[in-house]
Amino acid sequence: IGMLVHTPASVSLLAANFPERRSFAIAIFGAGGSVGQVLAPLAAGGLAAAVAWETGFLAMGVPVIAGGVVIWVWLSRLSLEKRGGLSFSQYLSTVRSAVSNRLILLLLALMVCYGLVEPAIVTFLPIHLEVDRGYNTSTMALFIAGSQLAGIFSQPALGHLSDKIGRL
Repeated sequence: IGMLVHTPASVSLLAANFPERRSFAIAIFGAGGSVGQVLAPLAAGGLAAAVAWETGFLAMGVPVIAGGVVIWVWLSRLSLEKRGGLSFSQYLSTVRSAVSNRLILLLLALMVCYGLVEPAIVTFLPIHLEVDRGYNTSTMALFIAGSQLAGIFSQPALGHLSDKIGRL
């Protein structure tokens, strides 16, 4: 639910504030998420090995709240120029245009597949590693964190290429 709320607004804010390098800026935003996906399992795994899960759960909230405050302060300093909103008919026209584009429909289908598979992997891979493979919590955390490493580097590289070469 959190990504549904913050991602569209974040991408719009980045695109408006970095028009010349918008793909790279959006990619850095995505890479930041990947950094979190690498560090969170390591931190959670370390906490789970050291303390009761309830204590670890509460401890994970502190950096999230602190990060939220930092982002809020930073965003309050950025300006987003005021734009007129779309009328409902203009909005429907852009939606019709998007859904009639085969490339956009293909990308949408791929994102739906990703959206179905990724949560299942994040949910069931740790269970599989522990129950079926016998890995301890720390080893599981390394596997989960390692699976996210590619996003840290690939997103900025591809964002840079998109700004230099162009989009389809």
